[in-house]
Amino acid sequence: MADTEEQMGEPGAADHDDRDLTGTITALRTELEAQAAERDVIVQAAIERSADEVAQLRATVTELRSELERLAADKEEAVQAERRDSADEIAQLQDLVRTQRADIERLAGDHQTALSEQARSARDEHTQLTDTIRALRAELEQHRDR
Repeated sequence: MADTEEQMGEPGAADHDDRDLTGTITALRTELEAQAAERDVIVQAAIERSADEVAQLRATVTELRSELERLAADKEEAVQAERRDSADEIAQLQDLVRTQRADIERLAGDHQTALSEQARSARDEHTQLTDTIRALRAELEQHRDR
């Protein structure tokens, strides 16, 4: 038994080693728990930062989508306004063409009437001159016959 006591060392040494190991284990456990708590805090902070970034990105996406929709609506409104303006201009030009065509037709009619009037006047004058010539010939022949 003496050998066993020598192998074990002093009777109080085993208790001391057990206490040292228990203290070490407790210190390691405390340190692991502190590290786990610190890691949880870091992870939670990273999660919160990520959530904030996601929220900001979603807000940015929403703003950009709204801006694109507004730009598309503005573009559509501009296109519609341009179409209305073009349709108005086309209608005005068509009215102008109709008016000018009517004016040309009226002027052509007036011109034709004036030409007809001149032709009639020329015929009348020709007839008068012819009648005057006949009358003068007849008178001349009467004076010759005398």
